Amino acid sequence: MSSEPVRIGTIDLDTSHAAVFAQLLHGGDRCRIAAVWDSGDIHPPGYAQQFADEHQIAQVCQNYEEITELVDAVMIHGVRWETHIDKAEGFITAGLPVLIDKPIVGSVAEAQRLLTLCNDHNARITGGSSLRFAKEIIELKDRGDDLGEVVTAYASGPGDFFSYGIHTHEMAAGVLGSGAKSVSYLGENRGVELFQVDYRSGAVLMMELHAPVHTWHFTATTTTGVHHTPIDASTLYQGLLDQFVALIEGQTPRATVDDLIESVLVMIAAQKSRRYRTAIFLEDLEMEDGFDGGVYTEEYRRLKYPDGWT
Repeated sequence: MSSEPVRIGTIDLDTSHAAVFAQLLHGGDRCRIAAVWDSGDIHPPGYAQQFADEHQIAQVCQNYEEITELVDAVMIHGVRWETHIDKAEGFITAGLPVLIDKPIVGSVAEAQRLLTLCNDHNARITGGSSLRFAKEIIELKDRGDDLGEVVTAYASGPGDFFSYGIHTHEMAAGVLGSGAKSVSYLGENRGVELFQVDYRSGAVLMMELHAPVHTWHFTATTTTGVHHTPIDASTLYQGLLDQFVALIEGQTPRATVDDLIESVLVMIAAQKSRRYRTAIFLEDLEMEDGFDGGVYTEEYRRLKYPDGWT
């Protein structure tokens, strides 16, 4: 690696993640945000320049394609998940490592398109939820034989069904790995919803969404005992950034694109199971199944700017 910091481009500034990631990266000497572009889906005109000034970023681009020649890697933070692949495609075909923030895609069709794109170009992709790479989850997974085989697990987290709910499944997936087979809706109490995810290994995950307190925790009953893991939210983002930097440096990521996509499919199956009150098998999902990122983006903007842009 060169002694010069890795130049990273940031596409979309919709969420707080863009600022947090910039602060963490600029706190070391390995990487710097070199260029930014914002779609305007959430923030008003001029926000990208304001962001660049606050974080000492040299270049504000007029379109995201300009960034390709200015950086060594790219992060995509847009909340309109239908646009993720369109924005990532040029960087993937150019051979740049790409981080796509959660949820990486929102439908079965988008998941298939991303997989095809990655396979065709041997893409270097990471992203998804920071919970998958939380230090507590990594430490638990890395216990190996001491952890044993997971028999049953319980994962709980707050927030909306998909954009936050996927955190809860990815947290569990950081330990359980891939292999989800089906999802069953179990019921609701005071707004909290419970789902059962069955795995091909025989493991069963109980997934609690919309938890009433803003914390995540994971508990696994394994062949060696019971392992309870609360998550320290104050350190969440560093793990995902470490994965991205490792990917840039040529290391093998802890989670493949297939792993990240499986969590999206689990959430889509959960949505269908809640609607039809039956178990939904991931292999039976249809191309049109998924979540509407446009609707979510409008809701997100209204929450961010309840009085509109002023």
